[in-house]
Amino acid sequence: MEFELGDHVVYPAYGAGTVAAKEERLFSGTTTRYYILKMVASEGEFMVPVEQAESLGIRPVMEAAAILEVLHSSPNQLPDDYKERQAIIEELLSTSDAIQMALGARDLAWFSGARSLTGRDIQLYEELQTQLASELSLAKDVSLDEARDELVNELNALSATAEAEAQARAEAEAEAEAEAQAQAQEEDAA
Repeated sequence: MEFELGDHVVYPAYGAGTVAAKEERLFSGTTTRYYILKMVASEGEFMVPVEQAESLGIRPVMEAAAILEVLHSSPNQLPDDYKERQAIIEELLSTSDAIQMALGARDLAWFSGARSLTGRDIQLYEELQTQLASELSLAKDVSLDEARDELVNELNALSATAEAEAQARAEAEAEAEAEAQAQAQEEDAA
């Protein structure tokens, strides 16, 4: 797939950007065509050989609605074991696929509402947010800050819902335990 000037693309591991130019450069007697990508979340530009773009995983930006739909879907339960959990999130992040990264962000947001994140969990969560926000900013034609704010609001709402559910479960368990103790005392008294 060949991209045109102004196309919004994702360069895996670097985030979303725009094809700012196409240039030809002569190196060692060989002329090579390059995309010049202006990235959203980082300063500077990347030169990517046109012929290698596909093998490098460069793809069009995903539609915002698809990303937001994932965030509104039911979360997957992440393992309590931090090594297993981080391996799952690292794998999702390594795909540079917006849907997979949204799944990881959604699941970590949910997990953080009920349990504490480790330092590495937080790093992965922030990386997911940066990658997704850069893609959302181009998909929605808004600033990176606006996209990040929207994304963080969505994820905070998930975390708050998970926290409320965890608290309700804990209260129900405590109530059931109290009832069981009261019943046991009644049986002992009889």
